[in-house]
Amino acid sequence: MRFYVTSILVLTVALVANVFFDWVSLPSIYQTFSHTLFPQPTQNTLALVKPDAYKAGYLPAIRERILSEGFSIVMEKEVIGNKELMSEFYEEHKGRPFFEDLTTWMSSSPFYAMILQKPEAIKSWRALMGPTNSEKAREIASTSIRAQFGKDGSENAVHGSDSQESATREIRLIFGNV
Repeated sequence: MRFYVTSILVLTVALVANVFFDWVSLPSIYQTFSHTLFPQPTQNTLALVKPDAYKAGYLPAIRERILSEGFSIVMEKEVIGNKELMSEFYEEHKGRPFFEDLTTWMSSSPFYAMILQKPEAIKSWRALMGPTNSEKAREIASTSIRAQFGKDGSENAVHGSDSQESATREIRLIFGNV
């Protein structure tokens, strides 16, 4: 109850200040206080730095970008995937023309895995990665990781889970029961 009264009082003061002073921004004040008083729950997602970007030495720049966007890295490790693991990992693509090449490529060389955490981590990581095709990413999301470090639609530097269910399954496959 005290938080509720305090937040109403703060918002009232901010509203009055906004009326009299042009420099006060009510939405930013509301967002600051609401996130302080009512923090959002965190979410985990899986991030992979694929063999192309890992081999090229882009991991430090990608990690720096992840951290600068407010993610926490909960766990991380180098992974040497085998064909069986990669086939299970990418099982939703089974039957598509690129499945065999993708699983062979992902098991041909080490890659780097991280569990990322923050509120809305899945949505935020997918936005930071950019479109799947790196060439398209350079056109419409030029500051995205795939635009900066990817080569094309397959060798696109990074992978990210597309849903909470996928994140849970993929984290278990790569990190075990954590």
